[in-house]
Amino acid sequence: MDHPTPSTLALSLLFALVSAGGACDPAPEAEGEPAWCSASTLPAESGAEHPLADVLQPALESAVDAGLPGVTMAIRDRDGVWLGSAGLADLGRGTPMQPCHRTRIASVTKTFVATTVLLLAERGLIDLDASLTRYLPEQAGQLPHADQISVRQLLDHTSGVYNFLDVAIVLELFNRPRRTWTVDECFANAQSNDAEFSPGSGWGYSNTNYVLLGWIIEAVTGRLHEEVMRTELFERLSMEQTSYRVDGFDFDGVAHGYFDLMGDRTMVDSTDSYANLCVGPDGGMVSTAHDLLVFYDHLFARRDLLGEGSLAAMMPSVETGEDDFPLYGLGVEAWGEGTRRGIGHGGHEFGYRTFAYYFPQHDVTFVVWFNASSLLPSPDNIAAVINAQRDRLRDLALRL
Repeated sequence: MDHPTPSTLALSLLFALVSAGGACDPAPEAEGEPAWCSASTLPAESGAEHPLADVLQPALESAVDAGLPGVTMAIRDRDGVWLGSAGLADLGRGTPMQPCHRTRIASVTKTFVATTVLLLAERGLIDLDASLTRYLPEQAGQLPHADQISVRQLLDHTSGVYNFLDVAIVLELFNRPRRTWTVDECFANAQSNDAEFSPGSGWGYSNTNYVLLGWIIEAVTGRLHEEVMRTELFERLSMEQTSYRVDGFDFDGVAHGYFDLMGDRTMVDSTDSYANLCVGPDGGMVSTAHDLLVFYDHLFARRDLLGEGSLAAMMPSVETGEDDFPLYGLGVEAWGEGTRRGIGHGGHEFGYRTFAYYFPQHDVTFVVWFNASSLLPSPDNIAAVINAQRDRLRDLALRL
């Protein structure tokens, strides 16, 4: 889940929050902290001597003082790598947040899926300008304009394919917070609705696009898309704490997530609720700040995952009309303006917010995640706090 949709959805969600106020019981406490998550498991390049350490660590603690349960951050700049964390991974148990804790990265998953598609395109297995029906004649058969939708348009959200994450499903999610939705159920919702616009005539963020891309990966490789992603990216980059599978978030070491349900900064443990919506290629990964740093650093700084042509095609160029991410590319967005412009992706799951970007003008790779979230930012909810702390931490990392 990521990037809330229009104001009509926000109003409906507000109604859902009021009606669902007592629907969520606290999630059961997790068992003891996994043995692998300890100071001894941190990467050797944890950067205790990094020159920004005395600035960034207090800044993380200030983010917690502002009302956030926990935060983890990783940067890579001219002085090397720095990792840090503050706050709690589990409020009920008082478990300190550590850099080795994992989070649900939500739509940051999309960059991984897009990179996998581009790798396969470089090998001649996928034509970015071929139609959806070429690869998925059965699944795409009931989608409007399927024969006019290209793989490229799925990647950059110009396909017009209906976003399964609509008002009806979100209302259902809030009123039945422990229901587990499958990818197939959510795709069926997209199939049963009209297109949002004709292919190539507009821009609209649609999680359905990436469900389709996952299936395209399977169609051209004959393998599960999660297996392809694991061998092509996770194992290749030694991302040992990164995992993904369809329709499941059952992974060890993931910090508890907390959701500002009523918009008043009262946090509800959402670890086992409000997070069961179509876990798939649109947002089904878990990872650590360090693993995400490794991926985005290889992709955009070292530039050794994709060829130059693929990277050029990937760059954000489509206008979105959104203030926070004005341009979108192939699985990546542009965040910020001027010297603060980064290339990467944000992720929003109920109780989790992740931001991972490369800033080319500074040659800085920046990852930060919080185990908290809310809906659209307002002056009073936790989403506004997250955005303010995210921006402050970014500017410190960029030495601005």
